[in-house]
Amino acid sequence: MNISAKIDAALDDEFVAAFERDGYVVLRNFLSEPALDAMRQSLKSIFEVYAEEDEQIFDTVERLATKEKELFYRIYKFIAKSFLSLYPVRLECLPVVEKLLGGKVHIDIGSAVIFAPPENTRLTWGWHQETTYDPDMPEALHFSFPIFEPARVENGSMSVLLGSHKLGTLPYDKIKLADDAATSLVPRNMEQWCQDYEEVPFVADPGDIAVFHNDLIHRSNTNLSGRSRITGLVRIARIDELPKAASWIDGKVY
Repeated sequence: MNISAKIDAALDDEFVAAFERDGYVVLRNFLSEPALDAMRQSLKSIFEVYAEEDEQIFDTVERLATKEKELFYRIYKFIAKSFLSLYPVRLECLPVVEKLLGGKVHIDIGSAVIFAPPENTRLTWGWHQETTYDPDMPEALHFSFPIFEPARVENGSMSVLLGSHKLGTLPYDKIKLADDAATSLVPRNMEQWCQDYEEVPFVADPGDIAVFHNDLIHRSNTNLSGRSRITGLVRIARIDELPKAASWIDGKVY
């Protein structure tokens, strides 16, 4: 099956209906091996500069996150702003954006690589919605995918509340799990939302990719596997006119 036929088969009416119902769909074996391998090789090259003898990238990530926190955070920010190896994955995500959002112009609004060292909460986010971090965000889709190894419950993979996007953008409270942790904008009444909506973990192998709605309530979880989890995140929005001001205004247009 060629790439075009593969995409057409995956993005059928059932896929659209599931996304509208749940605000979340996992596309199995969707990303190509060349796109993933380009990311793997580039990430290895970045971390090899800081690696000690016989370290794999997972070991280097864990050591830097624990012992060289400022350096580790600089690497994370550098990759978020400058990681061109995300480009092939962005292009493979674009047909999904066109199918669900339509439009002729699309902008990257903050793609990144997320690192989750074992039992480290610095880059772990509690329950949140993407829209609360930027209320002026245009209509967008968010994609999450494992790069090196499978995403599993034990390594702290993302979990979502199915269908919670239908609540719209909710009021929130700012919460930090630790002094140096990421700030989570946690929707109020989470106890109620957790009762009303089923929590589903993102369980996936490399090549699989999760697609989710701006307003879907989701979180990352603590990695208890003993090995760093490395996850790709692509965020693409449809724009009909240039925004006046936003945190993503310097994004990449496709």
